[in-house]
Amino acid sequence: MSSTSYKVKLLTSAFGTGVVSRDGEDIAFRCPSCTKSGSSKKKLAIKVDSGLYHCWVCGLSGKRIDNLFRKFAPHLLPDLKKIGDWSRSNKKGAIEEAPDIPKLKIPEGFVLLGTSLVSRDPDVKETISYCRKRGLSIKDLWYFKLGTCKSGRFRRRVIFPSFDSEGCLNYYTARSIDPESKMKYINAGVAKKTVLFNDLNIDWTKPLTLVEGPFDLTKSTFNSSCLLGSHLPEDSVLFRKIVKNKTPVNLALDPDAIQKSHNIAKLLTSYDINVSMVTVPKGKDVGDLTRKTFQTLVENRLAWKSDDRLKILISKIKTGSLI
Repeated sequence: MSSTSYKVKLLTSAFGTGVVSRDGEDIAFRCPSCTKSGSSKKKLAIKVDSGLYHCWVCGLSGKRIDNLFRKFAPHLLPDLKKIGDWSRSNKKGAIEEAPDIPKLKIPEGFVLLGTSLVSRDPDVKETISYCRKRGLSIKDLWYFKLGTCKSGRFRRRVIFPSFDSEGCLNYYTARSIDPESKMKYINAGVAKKTVLFNDLNIDWTKPLTLVEGPFDLTKSTFNSSCLLGSHLPEDSVLFRKIVKNKTPVNLALDPDAIQKSHNIAKLLTSYDINVSMVTVPKGKDVGDLTRKTFQTLVENRLAWKSDDRLKILISKIKTGSLI
């Protein structure tokens, strides 16, 4: 019997039948720690080659598989010793911890719009005017630390920065104020799944409102973040933080992303996260709404149910849009 086969057999003896990942590197089992509290979901991911383990529900994790056996399957320790040092092949794996977030620098020449209200620079004036037309107040310019540059590739762009929990820059996007611009956005060279946008202003113990983009975020200054799109990957830092803290989520994506909203809701609820849906009127984007209107929509949110997604799928089949 090969080493890998023996490991799989040993894991199955300890934790029951598991679900193998598509790449064959991980096996998900019912977490013995969660099982004590009544959970039956297979969310304890174990890397076969290295023994790294992490439960997506309760947060149980570690680098040494022998610790897991010692606590939950001590009768199999003699068999485990036959493998030798299982953790010897340990590598920094995705199930152990979130990806490192590269250190960023704000674009050179960045100036805060809040300090440039009386600027004589015509481009700065037009950038501030653009923000005001989008419903942003002077207070918003300060709260979100919006800025611009007077020259270079970030000229005539609203630079929207994001900061981590320690106040360090972790992302930025620069939106052109010119409708004819060929490049609407210039984004920081960072993988979006490594970003917790607006982390500095988030209380993870309270319900979190998720919108699509940074400018949608300006309609929701209370506990909120944005997806930087309309997807929430299972291996993203945002997803992991939500699961780790069991943070309730209010999904407020644009109407054209309704199917994606339900897919996200289904994924989150599979990790026992409470999800509510915020209904945005058809033909409108969150960014088009006033803050008062959006807050009312959030207050009137409805708890997500699995049959909600089924109804959407059925309606798409009837209209032929799913084909």
